[in-house]
Amino acid sequence: MDLSLSEAAIVLGKTPRQIRYLIKSGTLKAKKEKGCWVIEEGSLPLSDSQRQTLARRATTAREAMAEATAPVEKVMAREPVATEKGVASREKEKEKKTYSVTDLRAFALGEELFRAVERHLGGEDPAKMCLFEAMKMLCRGCHAFQPPQKEARFTEAREAAADAVTFLLLTGEANDAMRKDLARRIEAELIPKLAALAASQEKRSRKKRHEGLTGFFPGSFGQ
Repeated sequence: MDLSLSEAAIVLGKTPRQIRYLIKSGTLKAKKEKGCWVIEEGSLPLSDSQRQTLARRATTAREAMAEATAPVEKVMAREPVATEKGVASREKEKEKKTYSVTDLRAFALGEELFRAVERHLGGEDPAKMCLFEAMKMLCRGCHAFQPPQKEARFTEAREAAADAVTFLLLTGEANDAMRKDLARRIEAELIPKLAALAASQEKRSRKKRHEGLTGFFPGSFGQ
């Protein structure tokens, strides 16, 4: 099983930049296909149980990536169409794309967790503010223009969510089951989605750079 650079970053819990460093240092064996790094899973020094875990995490990473990069929902709008005499006589269906942060499943999940923290732990709990910051960065990333800007905001959203986990686990009562369950959900559900969003934008950035280079130097890249 081979992994893309973005998938390897999610699976190994590292940033794409760290994965590229490991490749350059020879720690990870990889090859380039169409200008993109592909990491050879078989080259990783892992036990059988670790490889099984890696396979499960890779599947989760691919599912999260597919979900993060899925197109937004479409709505149908009706608009009048004029006849030759200039009189509107009929309507036609026209597809229009919506573009809202609420179309992202990561936002829906983040909002659910934010409300849960607020409801069960109170409005002053620091974990709530961390989740608010995560959702704010997610919204900024959604509406940023360039892929590098989007990647940076989505990465900040992931880091803010990780901060929420820290507060949930290290503040409050040590045996607070509710705090532990919320922390578990953030780690298992929200953070992977935010990481996938960041990884998808990193992949887009590299693809655009590669396409620009191949256009400028025909035949010299991606061979």
